Amino acid sequence: FEKLKVATPHSVISIPSITLDGGGDWATYKDYINCVRMTGVVEDTVVSTDDIAYFAPAMREWKTELVAVNATFEGVVSDFEGVLQSAKLGERSSVAADFHIKGLPDWRNTHYGVKLEDVRLYSTDVIPVVTNVVNKPLPRNVMDIIKRVTWLNMNATFDGKLSAFKVNANMRSSAGDVRADVAISRKREGYAIKGDVVTDNLGVGHLLNQKNIHTLDTRATADVLVGKAGIVGSAQANIESIGIGANRYSGIGVTATIDGSEYSVSVASE
Repeated sequence: FEKLKVATPHSVISIPSITLDGGGDWATYKDYINCVRMTGVVEDTVVSTDDIAYFAPAMREWKTELVAVNATFEGVVSDFEGVLQSAKLGERSSVAADFHIKGLPDWRNTHYGVKLEDVRLYSTDVIPVVTNVVNKPLPRNVMDIIKRVTWLNMNATFDGKLSAFKVNANMRSSAGDVRADVAISRKREGYAIKGDVVTDNLGVGHLLNQKNIHTLDTRATADVLVGKAGIVGSAQANIESIGIGANRYSGIGVTATIDGSEYSVSVASE
């Protein structure tokens, strides 16, 4: 097939070419999802999360569009992979990625392997998306922090199901650099988050609008549950360097235990 166009109330998908291969046996089309191999190209397409939510209902409230989407794909519906060569989010943000998705249409048990090769985000584009994803207005302090990170470049991997996945990310931003290796899983009580974060020259004072605090270099680990009861768990940080006022301090260890509205923190300095 050539020059196909698929339009929904939310998306417009342009497919210059697509090949369907049932192995020469029309009977295979009775099990299209598992047996018919597709190879295709997508160009200058608009994709809305409203339509992706058919396969991933957790995205139903995201209300976000990717435009100028260019990609290639191949495989069967239940096991396919592709390359997102480019896509635009908002006015200036963009993303490029490789992906392998196995298990559709059973979205709860589908495995998503995504490698974000080149993500460029700007706060003015991110704020509406984050607000839609969390499905409620962001707290003012969170909104202010996002605004102060005017730009962010990232490469990352996402591996797992929507209910339990691992993220490894390297981020450079206007506020400094962050590396993260985090596992997130959905529990009855909320979301379990466990992992490590490393900051390099992170302008924490700028993010918090505290002029007497300067850049921060640290390594932190956390094992927490985030739910209706708040945050429950523990975190440790080794502050390698932090600027406060006219001085820099190093060799500071911080341990925190959090149980909803109650927490305890201990600080040790070399």
